[in-house]
Amino acid sequence: MVGFQTKSEQVSLIMRSIFWTTFINTGIIVLMTNANFQNAPFPFNLAPMRSQYPDFNDTWYENIAPQLTQTMFIAAIYPYLEIIIFGGIMKLKVALDKSCRCCDKTKTKATTTQLFVNVHAGPEYMMHFKYSSILTQVYVSFMYGLFIPILFPIAAFGILNMYIVEKGGLLWYYRRPPMYDDMLQRYALQYMKYAPVTMFIFGYWAHGNTGIFFNKVDVTTHYNDVPNP
Repeated sequence: MVGFQTKSEQVSLIMRSIFWTTFINTGIIVLMTNANFQNAPFPFNLAPMRSQYPDFNDTWYENIAPQLTQTMFIAAIYPYLEIIIFGGIMKLKVALDKSCRCCDKTKTKATTTQLFVNVHAGPEYMMHFKYSSILTQVYVSFMYGLFIPILFPIAAFGILNMYIVEKGGLLWYYRRPPMYDDMLQRYALQYMKYAPVTMFIFGYWAHGNTGIFFNKVDVTTHYNDVPNP
């Protein structure tokens, strides 16, 4: 109904949509919902966001940074959880189809070949979901990595886990994927090269906080203030 001519165009759009959704949900919303926009210019002064963090201060590092690190670590080990959960469900369906007689290869409740294939074959391989997960991990780690350096090894650990799981899954778990062209890969690489831009912007912002990195606090004073007696 969207009107794409090829499967590659369709999955490329799905990949980009999932990436932007997960990246905003993981890296942007956690920043916006905890930020204090009370003194920010329009339109943020109209938003109902009056949290306690006007900057990347010590309280932000104590409260928000661990939450972000925990989210990224869960994403890093999720490929194993996905295989265990959905692979276990598939094995359970196979056992129920064989009436718990798993050693009998001829035992089945399926009445047609297609029903037998639906039970015993693995799920379809969603390559665009894998690309979007890698992009999200890379972007979030680059966005916060200069002042939360543990995110870089966590992202590398997550990509390594995905490589191991997907290699084994394509051999023993997933169905044979369709023959994609290089459009999905080109879109992913095109998006990947802009990840350092977020690192430069947020790294400059965070490292400009002298109270965190240089133990120096600049107190703003005004000549027309009433002195403290």
